Amino acid sequence: MIKMKFKSNRSLIFLFIFIIVISNCNVLCLQIKEQNFCKIKFDYTFESSKSRMLTTIDPIILLNDQDFQTYSFPGSGAEENPYLIQDYIINTTEEFGIFITNVTKYFKIQYCSVFASVSGISVSNLTVENIEIVDNICHGDLWYGIYVYSTNNVTLSNNKCSGGAAGIVCWYSNYEKITDNECFDSDFGIALSHTHNSIVMDNYCYSLDNAGIHVLGSNFNTVLLNTIIESCWGISLISSSQGIISDNICEKTESGIYCQDSTLSTIKKNQVTRSYYGIELESTSKLTIQENTCNFSTSGMDIIADSDSIIQNNYFNDNKYAGIDIHTSTETQIENNTLFRNVEFGIKIYKGTPSIIKNICNNNNFGIRLRAVDSLTISNNTCKENLNGIVLEETDFSTISHNILQKNIEYGIKLCEGSTWNKIHHNYFICNNINGTDHGTSQAFDEGYNNRWYERETEEGNYWTDYKGVGEYKIDGKANNSDPYPLIYSYECPTIIEPTESSV
Repeated sequence: MIKMKFKSNRSLIFLFIFIIVISNCNVLCLQIKEQNFCKIKFDYTFESSKSRMLTTIDPIILLNDQDFQTYSFPGSGAEENPYLIQDYIINTTEEFGIFITNVTKYFKIQYCSVFASVSGISVSNLTVENIEIVDNICHGDLWYGIYVYSTNNVTLSNNKCSGGAAGIVCWYSNYEKITDNECFDSDFGIALSHTHNSIVMDNYCYSLDNAGIHVLGSNFNTVLLNTIIESCWGISLISSSQGIISDNICEKTESGIYCQDSTLSTIKKNQVTRSYYGIELESTSKLTIQENTCNFSTSGMDIIADSDSIIQNNYFNDNKYAGIDIHTSTETQIENNTLFRNVEFGIKIYKGTPSIIKNICNNNNFGIRLRAVDSLTISNNTCKENLNGIVLEETDFSTISHNILQKNIEYGIKLCEGSTWNKIHHNYFICNNINGTDHGTSQAFDEGYNNRWYERETEEGNYWTDYKGVGEYKIDGKANNSDPYPLIYSYECPTIIEPTESSV
């Protein structure tokens, strides 16, 4: 019996990378144990997915082409007639169940049930391409169900995999096709490290300590139509670029989709629910995030240090805190998103220079809230039936124009102390502050300094449903400000609700 050991420095480096990532993820997981978002162990019994006659054998170790002659595999090893490694049960305490390296013959591994102490099936350092690993059940107690290293154009399909570290791992291997696999009860479901131009599609990953699908230092990959449930990260994209993450379902995660130090990638049409963050970005740039639905979570989207990304046509609703929560962004475009019934904020921004255009922020506590933001554009948004529509705190030199502020319980726009030199014009104030506040009955509030409630070039201010057509429009707040060029907007507002004796 040949026993394989980890000898190469590259293998040790790879294991070290995964230990670091696993450690970081475990910290996150510990933070949310009380919310039951982390791994749930299943009492899962492996069974063959096919009704076939299986033969129990010792581990298969192939170190060169001559080793194929040791076994009576069907096939010739030619591309059109590959060796078929099939219909075996391998249950061993040795490191590897099937280990193949440095061969030049074609082969296919299928219909095998493989359990080993380190890795169930491992292939490495192959120059031959178009290898297939399909319809297997694989488990590696210490590391991987299936491990592919430095081997291109491998098809991994319809396997059931688990391992101490990951169900399926591809490292320094390009053009891989990973489809229709089931990965569970591991730290990672499927992991790509320095693996490019690959597709991960239609996989089902669940009960993972860390990430369902983990992409590290890998470019031009497509992650499509996967389902991830019960994982700290659903899909993680770290130090990678020009990838596509599309049409995936993530449920009960710390972050449904997590991106860090990544650029020029597209995240679209994903659905994340019952998680802490729907989509989380950290130190990213030039991402396109569109047509995603993130709901019934703590925040639909959380961003720390992003630049030049586009966030558009997404739905963020029924989250416990915010639809979009941004901590520092530069030139990020937030456009045409729908954010409703989030408990605190539709859009919340702290520091940065994003633009907020054509969003719908309804039925939140704050429709849009900005703090410590400079030179921002907020235009053509609709903020309806919130407590307050748009709120600025310590925000300067920003332009708020052409927005619809309708039926907000308090103010359509509220400028808090420390907000200065902002321009507010051509907004539609429709039936806000119907019952009045301690500050008055205006539809807007200003306690900042030198804010201008009109456009200087046109000498036009804002549209007010309660403007009577004479004089300036007085704005509540200790700034004692006003709109000197108010515009009439006719709309029949609800009747003011007078307090009754029982409510006084």
